Formats: sequence, structure tokens, C-alpha cells
Amino acid sequence: MMRQKRHRLRSARQAKGWSRREAAAQAGVSHRTWEAWELGRRTPPMQTAARVAAILGVDIDVWCDELYGKEVDKHVQEGVFDTW
Repeated sequence: MMRQKRHRLRSARQAKGWSRREAAAQAGVSHRTWEAWELGRRTPPMQTAARVAAILGVDIDVWCDELYGKEVDKHVQEGVFDTW
């Protein structure tokens, strides 16, 4: 599963033609943070994951389900994603 998460993030970034630094700048995070996500060392916070999905054009439901599982449903109901 972790490999799939990394692959989806890296593939989406590469499809945009962005370097890790460019993707990090678009997401508003450091390039080291982006690298940690892409290598599977860290998982982005939910709000950040939603923003990343939007800038990369990936399906937020699929990606967040892979990252967080059923926890997403609870946060959607609580309006966590309404602020981005």
C-alpha cells in the first residue's frame, strides 16, 4: 500500500512535468517535506493532502482513502476540507 501511495504522488507530479521542488512550491511546503511524502517517510495532513490532490489533478477520494482510509468520511462530515 505504501508503495502505491508514493507511486501515485510521484506519477502525478511527473505528469505535470514538475520537479519535486516545483511541486513543493505549488503545494506551499518545503521540498524536503514533499520528498518525505513521495518516499513514504511521512503522510501529509488531510487538509494539505486535499490541496495537493487539487493542484495535481488526482482523484481526492481515491488518494485520501489510500492515505487515511475510513477516517476521511469523518473529516468530510466535520468540514475539514471546506477551508481549502
